[in-house]
Amino acid sequence: MPDTTEQEEFADYLRLLKNRTGRSYDALAARLGISSSTLHRYCSGRQVPPEYAVAERIARECGADRQELARLRHMWVRATETPGSARDAEPGPARESSAVEASSTGEEPPSAYATGPGAPAPPGPSASRRPIVVIGVVVLLICGLGAWWAVGGPGASSAPSPPGSSSTRPVRAATARSSPAATTATIQDTAIGTGVGTVQYTGRSWTRCGDGGGCVTTPDHSYYFGYRVGQSFTVRFRGSQIKVYAPTDLAGGIARVTVDGRPAGTVDFRASAAINGLRWTSANLADGDHGVTFTIGDTDRQDNVVLFDRAEVTV
Repeated sequence: MPDTTEQEEFADYLRLLKNRTGRSYDALAARLGISSSTLHRYCSGRQVPPEYAVAERIARECGADRQELARLRHMWVRATETPGSARDAEPGPARESSAVEASSTGEEPPSAYATGPGAPAPPGPSASRRPIVVIGVVVLLICGLGAWWAVGGPGASSAPSPPGSSSTRPVRAATARSSPAATTATIQDTAIGTGVGTVQYTGRSWTRCGDGGGCVTTPDHSYYFGYRVGQSFTVRFRGSQIKVYAPTDLAGGIARVTVDGRPAGTVDFRASAAINGLRWTSANLADGDHGVTFTIGDTDRQDNVVLFDRAEVTV
């Protein structure tokens, strides 16, 4: 069953919209094509519409504007959340995924050569001789390249040098060795925990929103939103820069951002359209462990929704 408090908040808001029309349950239900008893159950909190489209149709018939529809959508998502979700339970450490990845790809996990009953046998003699053969081939190639370079390398002429000319071949310019390209690691909204590579939600208002029910479509079909002032989410990562992606919202609020406890600006999540995208980028940081926190700020707005989809870390 849905959370009683959230269900009551949804019903109160839906009833407020209904009462604003001045219509009776019978009159409004007739226009919606549903029974008056069903409408009464929705507005009294005894039942939540099974689909957001039903709640939206009722609200539109009651004259709700876009911002009121956005607020109703968040209330409906929270009211239909089941007990045991991240909103009701303390976030735990992220589940280790190496074993799952190994089983899905058919590769052995890092502990494949562990000893004990049932452990795979270590590599046989043929495997141990393989590195020696490879090293020998590499040595022969290096010797051959050295000899080729000594006689002139590419473009060298086989004709003798004319009298008086220098027999020394041109000195080749050294080629600068390029530095390795930076890689990117992604931390999803569902990687809940307290360690590096996870996100921690502080406060009970944080709710997961998936595809459907008016939720924005994201790459992993999931994002979280919170709405209580002072509550926050923290992403802990190891790297030199982080980018935070999230949807915007008509009911969006403003988040205060800190990096390693130091102020790093604000992010405004309000927009006329709900679009997922890049919301904030950190400055270049010393390579190491860091934490970025988004705290829901206190504004004069009716709603203060802050959202999180994923973070991309430069490592």
